[in-house]
Amino acid sequence: ESILITPNTFKLLVALSLGLVVFAGIGGFLWQRDDFFKHNLIFYDLIGQSWPVQYGSGEGSTMLTYYLGWYMVPAAMGKLGGVWAAELANVLWSATGLLLFFLWLSTLLKKQKALLWLVFLGFSGFEFLWVLGHFAYYVIKFFPQYDLITLLKGTLGYTRSELITPF
Repeated sequence: ESILITPNTFKLLVALSLGLVVFAGIGGFLWQRDDFFKHNLIFYDLIGQSWPVQYGSGEGSTMLTYYLGWYMVPAAMGKLGGVWAAELANVLWSATGLLLFFLWLSTLLKKQKALLWLVFLGFSGFEFLWVLGHFAYYVIKFFPQYDLITLLKGTLGYTRSELITPF
């Protein structure tokens, strides 16, 4: 039995995938969690050094050994077009993977689409709340005319300075 995904649903999943990838910090366009320090080091070494990446020390040399599959396609694009091309390729590569995950999960869950979001959010550790918090921070910082905090202050009793502290 096949499952039909309508063009509108597909567009929604593409937009959701791109949005989640960008808001998660992939590509470096928005704030990144501490773990990205490691990812960026690996990524830039793959772009800037010849493959296989080797590191030298006073005691000899060693190679970069890590789970490199996610890095390879964007790093190859970076070798061809520079860091900006690599960052853009990283967003598109990651969003494609997330889109494939959403489509696969939609197929598995068939008509129980609500489970799609419960499964996704359950495995994400509810990190989306962290991402939404930073999204709100950027909206307030760069678009002060859309002062969402006034609404929150009226309902939750928080002040603007209490909500804009670094996460």
